[in-house]
Amino acid sequence: MESVDIIFRSCDRSAQKRYIDVPKQELLLGCLNSVLVSAKQAAQEFPRYQIKVHVLDDHSSEETVARMVGLFNTAMLGLRAGSGLSVGLLGAVIGVHRSLTLSAMVVVLIAVWLYTRERRFRDGPA
Repeated sequence: MESVDIIFRSCDRSAQKRYIDVPKQELLLGCLNSVLVSAKQAAQEFPRYQIKVHVLDDHSSEETVARMVGLFNTAMLGLRAGSGLSVGLLGAVIGVHRSLTLSAMVVVLIAVWLYTRERRFRDGPA
């Protein structure tokens, strides 16, 4: 299998004048979204290639990093269990690391709940 690596470098801290009059964060997220959509489409059209997207961030704000993580998860996972929304939106509020930790804890709690529920169902009424 052949592989294609796409490297996306980002930084939202720049005073450089842009040709488009939009906030740097929105421009960055729009570009990342375009790259992710294109990578996903290429992976579907050319299944013999392994498409990898690497995001290299150069000290963007915590909010931008959280939104990039949410966008990346949403694009790659297809909103499985709301992961992109929970990590991205929550990450913008409480920080990426705390958001990932909280999301992981929720997944573990749901797994434990489903396991105990399945065991009760399998064992029958008491």
